[in-house]
Amino acid sequence: MNAKVLVLTLIGMVLLINISEAQKQIDFGVKGGLNISGLDLSQIGKLVGVSYNVRQGYHFGIYAQARRKNLALQPELIFSNQGQNFTTPYYSNLYTQLNYIQLPVMVKYYLTGGLYVQAGPQISRLTGANGYIMPVDNQGNVGQPTVADLKRYIHQYDFSFGFGAGLELPFGGGISFRYTNGISDINKYSGSTSFPTNGQGQVLTHSLSTSYARNQVFQISLTYKIEKLKIKLEK
Repeated sequence: MNAKVLVLTLIGMVLLINISEAQKQIDFGVKGGLNISGLDLSQIGKLVGVSYNVRQGYHFGIYAQARRKNLALQPELIFSNQGQNFTTPYYSNLYTQLNYIQLPVMVKYYLTGGLYVQAGPQISRLTGANGYIMPVDNQGNVGQPTVADLKRYIHQYDFSFGFGAGLELPFGGGISFRYTNGISDINKYSGSTSFPTNGQGQVLTHSLSTSYARNQVFQISLTYKIEKLKIKLEK
C-alpha cells in the first residue's frame, strides 16, 4: 500500500463517520500495554540454520474517538517497541529490536454495550532499530555478535493493517486486543546480493538478511477514556 492509497482510505473512513446523524460525540483517552511481535520473513534469503521467535515489547500513547450510534472512528498516536528474537547454531538470545511512532486509524463497530470490533490501516515511522548482528567474512567465518544500529537496513516507513476487538467499561477503562500485519517490506536489502561492510572487508549480515520482511504484532492494551475532555458537537 502506498501513501496515496492510505490517504484515500482515511478519507473514506471520515466520510463514513460523517453520514446521517445530527450529533456526534468526541472522546479522548490514553492506552498502553503488551506487544507480542515477530517478523514475517520469506524463506528465500533467510540466514541458514537460524530459528526466529517472537519478542515481547510494549506500547503506549493517546487516542481520540468520534462516535455516532454504533459506529466510531479512532485515530491514535502510539510509541511501539517490537521486533523478534532469534537463535543460531553458534549463539543464542540474539535479537532485532524496532521502535516506531505509529498512526493507526481504526473503524470501530459496537456490537452491544461497550463490546466492539475494530479494523483499519496504520502508518509507522521508524525511530530506532538495534540488536545483535553477526559479522561474516568472505570465507563465511562468523565473528562475535555485537550490538549495532540497524537503521541502515530498515526502511523508514511501514504500512500495515490491524483488526481486533475490545470492551469499554462504564467507569472509562477498557481492554483492547489487536493484531497488526505489515503489508510493506521493511528490509532495504531484500533480494540483494551485497551488504554494507565495516571498512575492513567484513560483511555486516543482520537477522533479516535478504528476506522480504513484514512486521507482525499482537497487542493487548489497557485503555482509559478521559471523561473531562468529552465534548459533543451539534450540527
